[in-house]
Amino acid sequence: MNNDSIEFFAKASRNRIAYVTKIVEGMSHLAIISTVDRQQGTLRVICDGQAAPQVKKILQDLDCEILL
Repeated sequence: MNNDSIEFFAKASRNRIAYVTKIVEGMSHLAIISTVDRQQGTLRVICDGQAAPQVKKILQDLDCEILL
């Protein structure tokens, strides 16, 4: 099984960027999140390939949109 890191993007409400980042990074360091565009709420997410489905589910539960 491939354990390489993957990168994807998500979109969050501007006023929730810090909250989303702290929640995801605080959950056993599942992912690293950085803000690409604060005005648009675009986030860059890097995580282990095996954790990606869980990270995407958490982000969606936090009302983030996963961008393709």
